[in-house]
Amino acid sequence: MSHQTHSTQKTETERKLLAELVRKLQESGFSFAQPPHIITQSLIAQNAASNTPAAPIELVFERAEQLDSDGKLRHALAQSKRYLSATAKLVYALYFVLGALGVMALLGAQVVNVFYVLLALLGWHSLSLLWWCVSLVWQRPASIFGELGERLVLLRPILSKLNHASDPNVLREAFAVRYDTIKPVRHFALGKLLHGAWLASLLGAMAALVWLFLVRQYDFAWQSTLLHESHIAWLIGKIGALPAALGFDVPDFSSTNAATRAQFAWFLLLAVALYGLLPRFIAFMACAFLARPRCEIDTALPYYAKLLADFTPRVVDQDDFTPSTPTSYSTADTAQPMILAYFERIVTPTPAIDEKLSKLTIAATFGTVDERAQCDELTQTAHAQNLTILLAVSTHTLPDRGVLRKIDRLASQAPLAILLYDDNPNLPASQHSAWQHALNERNLLVFDVSQH
Repeated sequence: MSHQTHSTQKTETERKLLAELVRKLQESGFSFAQPPHIITQSLIAQNAASNTPAAPIELVFERAEQLDSDGKLRHALAQSKRYLSATAKLVYALYFVLGALGVMALLGAQVVNVFYVLLALLGWHSLSLLWWCVSLVWQRPASIFGELGERLVLLRPILSKLNHASDPNVLREAFAVRYDTIKPVRHFALGKLLHGAWLASLLGAMAALVWLFLVRQYDFAWQSTLLHESHIAWLIGKIGALPAALGFDVPDFSSTNAATRAQFAWFLLLAVALYGLLPRFIAFMACAFLARPRCEIDTALPYYAKLLADFTPRVVDQDDFTPSTPTSYSTADTAQPMILAYFERIVTPTPAIDEKLSKLTIAATFGTVDERAQCDELTQTAHAQNLTILLAVSTHTLPDRGVLRKIDRLASQAPLAILLYDDNPNLPASQHSAWQHALNERNLLVFDVSQH
C-alpha cells in the first residue's frame, strides 16, 4: 500500500514538473509539435461532451502531456535529474580522492604525532560543522563556496555542458524547473552537498588510514613543546571517553610495544569514525530529508489562471441569454475559380481532400489565415483576381465565437466556401455537429470530407 502511495506521489510530481516545463517553454516562445491553443480547444470540447467532466487542474496536466506527445520534454526532465545526480557524485568522488591523498601525505613519516593527525583530520571538519549549525539559526548569505557549488551543481550542473544531443533550450528550461523545486529548500540542498563532500573526504581518509596501518608499521608520539604529560593524559581521556563507553580500550602511554601501537591505530580510526563520520552522516541525512524537492503549481500565475478559467465549465442562465442570429451569406458558386487557404494551420492532404480539390478549380493557394491582417490580405487577393475563397477548416478547432467571427469577416467581404475536414477521428461527434450547425446557419457552401 505504501509503495502504491509513493508511486502515485511520484507520478503526481512528474505531472507537475511537466506542466511547469510546458509553461516556461510556452512563455519563452517555444514551438511545440502541436499548436497549444488547438489542444486547449480540443480538451474543452471533450470535457464539455463528457458525462463526468474532469477537474480544470487535471485538464492542465492532460494538456501538458498532449503537448509532449513525442516524449522530448519528459526526456529533458529525466536528463536534468541525471545530470544533477551525476555532478553531485562527481564532487563526492573528487573529495574521496582528496581525503585519501591528504592522509597519505600526512602519514608519510614513520613516527606519527597522534594529536597532529587528529587536528588535521577533525579540526577544520569540526569547525565547519559547528559553523553550519550556527547558520541554521543565524541565516546568512551563502559563502563563495556555496555560490560556486550552487552554480556548478544545482543551477546548471557542469556535466550538462557535455550534452550535445538534446535541444539546449529545452534542457535549460528543464534545469530551471528543477531549480525552482530546490529554491524553497536551498539552504538544506547546499547543506546536503557540503556534508556529502565532507563525508566522502572522511571516508577517503578512513580508507587510507586502514590501508596504511595494514601495510606499514608506525610509531606513535604524543609529546608537546608546551603541554605537560598530565595535560596529554587529560586530553586522551576526554577524546577516549566515547570509545571507552562503547567498550574500546584507550591507549596506555606508559608502554610502546606492538600492542600499544595497535591500540593507537584503532584509537585514531575510532576518533575519526565517532567524531567525524558519525556527526557528518547525521547532518547529511537530516539535510537529505529536509532538501526533498517540492513542486507546487502556482495557480495565481496569469498563465495558469487563464487555463483554469478556460477549462472551468460555464453555466449560462437561459433567462439572461438571448442568442444572436448569424448573418446569412450568399452561397458561393462552385464553378467559380477558387483561392485555397487554410484556417490556422496547413493540413497534410488526405485522399478525401485531394479527391475533392481535384473536382474544383483551384487557381491559387494563399497559405494559412489566422490574424486579422491575413484575413484582409486574403480578401484583397480574392477581389483582385475575382476568386472565391475556399477555406479549409479542421473540426479539431472548436467553433467558438472568436473563430466564427473570423469566418464571418471573410464571408462578409468575399464569396466564401468551406472545406471541412477531420484530422482527428477520435473527436466527439458533437463537435462536428456544432460546425455543421454554425456553417448552415450562415448559408455557406460546405464541402464536408470529414470522417463523421
